Amino acid sequence: ITFQGIREIVFQLRDFESFRPPVAHWMMSQSDYEIEVSEHEGWDFFRDCIAPTRESWQWIADRQVIDQLHESGSDPAKPHLLDFFFTGATAGLQQVADTLLERGYILGDGSHDFRDGNLCIRKAMPLDLPEVYDHTLQHLELADEFGVDYTGWGAGVEK
Repeated sequence: ITFQGIREIVFQLRDFESFRPPVAHWMMSQSDYEIEVSEHEGWDFFRDCIAPTRESWQWIADRQVIDQLHESGSDPAKPHLLDFFFTGATAGLQQVADTLLERGYILGDGSHDFRDGNLCIRKAMPLDLPEVYDHTLQHLELADEFGVDYTGWGAGVEK
């Protein structure tokens, strides 16, 4: 994993002792790099420091949707009508809808009483990853607050 000029190389091992000599040999052959070795039992280090968080996975998902729209010929500078989706209990969906309507969103097509367990709510914006991601984080927080699930977003191609 490489991030901001730092490369993490993670190994999950049964036996540290047999792995140490080859690592030491490899480290000596890498004179151009500063290398630190850290040993941890179990998977806690991976889960706490390496594995993507829910927010990181969402950034990746948002980027993938935007990339797919670009590849389909969408003009990223043009406003796109983004459909944001939530599922859950009627009361929670109503609270999410009320909050987002106050923020300038509009209701999407379909049932507006949320008895089917779904909410589609829309907002026009350019395909700007940081801006879309900011909305996504707000949706995750609202979903947590009102006990529903935010399931993602989509948009049509705008040429």
